[in-house]
Amino acid sequence: MPNYTFTENSTSQNSADTPTTGVTEDCGMTEQDATSNQDLYGNYEISRFGSSDHQNIVIRFDTSSIPDTETVTSAILHMYHEANNGEGHTINVYDCLRDDWTEGGVTWNTREGSTAWTTAGCRGSGTDRSSSTIGSTAISATTSEYKDFTLSNSAINLTGDSNFLLEMDAGDGESGDYTVWTRSENTDGQRPELRVITTTGGGGGIIPLISHHLRQMRQ
Repeated sequence: MPNYTFTENSTSQNSADTPTTGVTEDCGMTEQDATSNQDLYGNYEISRFGSSDHQNIVIRFDTSSIPDTETVTSAILHMYHEANNGEGHTINVYDCLRDDWTEGGVTWNTREGSTAWTTAGCRGSGTDRSSSTIGSTAISATTSEYKDFTLSNSAINLTGDSNFLLEMDAGDGESGDYTVWTRSENTDGQRPELRVITTTGGGGGIIPLISHHLRQMRQ
């Protein structure tokens, strides 16, 4: 079965593939609130600091290099879990239905600095994001390890970008809860990675090291 790994690690951390190097990165963050732990860790944070201070992550992978004649049989998002507040949480993944968000402009309120989300934080069900989760993972107090999010096969776009939203489960997160995730600009071997396996339907193979975009939103 063809195996496609999209990552900015110089060596894939979750498969036998060896990606090439030389990807141009363009990732960033929004401003952080005083109660956020973001400045302490320097990576992306998913958090719930009460009713008016949440943070989510949007992430994009260019998966158009997979031939559209292929059928996706498996998709796993690997994110490196850097730190948390010492408690277990559930992190949900949604299909981000908006493909016009930009790294330079996306905020909690807007997709690219001017156009508002239907619901702030990319939380509009059926408009900004899928109405149901496409994957989730339980996070323990253990850190400094990759966590795997098994995604719905239909979430992989073979003709363009695959966009995802990561958010702490509303029934799990409470004031003061946070998890910190390594972003693409930071340590090699800890960067986000998407692995897609397909059945052959007209070609295929390993497509190494495709640039992804990652951005954090806060409220």
